[in-house]
Amino acid sequence: MKIIFIKLLFGFFLVFSFNLSHGQDIRGAMFNASHVNSFTYKGTLKLLIDPTLTINRPFILIDWGPSTDTLFYTSETPLKATEKQVEYIGFFTYPSTNSIPYQIVFEDSFRVSGINNITNSYLEKIKITSELVINPFLGNNNLPQLFYNPNTILENNGTYTINPNIVDSDNDSLYFKLILSTANGYYLPNATFINDTTGVITTTPDTIGIYGYVIEVDEYRNSVFIGSTMFEFVININTVVGINELQENSFFIIYPNPNNGIFTLETTTFKKSTIEIYNIAGQLILQKLFVDNTTQINLTDYPKGLYLVKIISDNKVTVKKIVYQ
Repeated sequence: MKIIFIKLLFGFFLVFSFNLSHGQDIRGAMFNASHVNSFTYKGTLKLLIDPTLTINRPFILIDWGPSTDTLFYTSETPLKATEKQVEYIGFFTYPSTNSIPYQIVFEDSFRVSGINNITNSYLEKIKITSELVINPFLGNNNLPQLFYNPNTILENNGTYTINPNIVDSDNDSLYFKLILSTANGYYLPNATFINDTTGVITTTPDTIGIYGYVIEVDEYRNSVFIGSTMFEFVININTVVGINELQENSFFIIYPNPNNGIFTLETTTFKKSTIEIYNIAGQLILQKLFVDNTTQINLTDYPKGLYLVKIISDNKVTVKKIVYQ
């Protein structure tokens, strides 16, 4: 009996170890809740999966806020060689309206391994949190939906443009921002920016590999917050132009740096450039046209911290960091 037990135990650890190293298949996730009737909602979870791995998930557990319930596998769609979309659907009835948004959470341990900007990503859970307001006075509420296709990602000289294609069936106002993943050791890739009205991301990582990104989408109706959702995903970076290289090839100088929120950009070469200032979350906070050899930037209306200055001229992009202290 002891010999059999030891063999079974060894077999368990062998399978467990194999799953940890070879079974990490989730490349991304986003949840949507759509109104059915009264307090009943349809939940749709879209998982982006590595199709070379074969992990069987006939159902997914979702924490709807008041309790946990099940979403069931319905379909899958091939997207590209490294990715397919798997869809799960379920229904949940809330007990009542809510003045505080219901929090809806999906969590899974099988995040893809080898993500550059997450330490030991195969050990880190992927966690997606959505918020849903149910208020009859605001009308029926549907969370934004994801129609992302990785085949639409564009690359130009090491800069990648990603359109998540997130839309709202209620035509509510959407506000997009980059946020940090819940995974330990996560950092935002170099020179990563987001358009807060379209959700389009541009990113220029400085090394080849897999990088992770997290978008939060906040939803407003008549200026009232009525919900939010998250989209976490990874992309494969195959071409890079490092930030240091971009800076060394630049004819712009910034001074003083660090500064008190007021600094000068100077050049003797470029004309009629566009200057964009981004905060550390990748949100565009200021934009202006550079038409002279020098121009002054004032950030004193914004919090102190690290900012990225993006200068676009003649289809060339230069990114510099400044410190407002």
